Amino acid sequence: MAEIVVTSWNVRGLNSPQKRSRVFQHLRSLHSDISIFQETHFKRGKTPNLPLTYFSHWYHSSHASSKSRGVSIAIRKSMPFTLQNSMIDPEGRYLFLKGLLANTLVTVAGIYAPNSGQIPCLIDALTKLQSFREGLLIVGGDLNVALEPPLDSTARSSSMSHRQLRALGKKLKCLHLIDVWRLSHPHDRDYTHYSEVLP
Repeated sequence: MAEIVVTSWNVRGLNSPQKRSRVFQHLRSLHSDISIFQETHFKRGKTPNLPLTYFSHWYHSSHASSKSRGVSIAIRKSMPFTLQNSMIDPEGRYLFLKGLLANTLVTVAGIYAPNSGQIPCLIDALTKLQSFREGLLIVGGDLNVALEPPLDSTARSSSMSHRQLRALGKKLKCLHLIDVWRLSHPHDRDYTHYSEVLP
């Protein structure tokens, strides 16, 4: 398979046409082939009209009664993708797709973990993914967890216990998943966003 560009982005809502336009323009400038979105805030059955000129394949996991949460996956029009199977969380926390991408069997997963209780939620989603996956596995998402607290958090520590982090690490290892940013930046301390959990 030729090199593909995968982006993952917590967009904190995509219901505004102006915001969607800016997001899609940026993704076009990145030449994104597969885009995985978290916090789309689409209510199930109320997904807005999305442009099909650049991304021709759209898949969604949305909450039934609320605009909270939401995961979407968009695949570039020029990428030959044939969907074979999907697993959609009715709570809008994860979305798994399986299919042929340029004659290669792939599984693409998007995950959005909550701000609290994220470890049980992630282990549950990853356990389901472990049974579902086939072929090349691509995962994007907002896990709301600092996998390496000394490097990945401003406090250099985690509110989660070492036992919880080890359990999550073990599950990620079983799926042969790695943090590609951390792999490319083994000692850098950089953050995309900080959101304080409110009481």
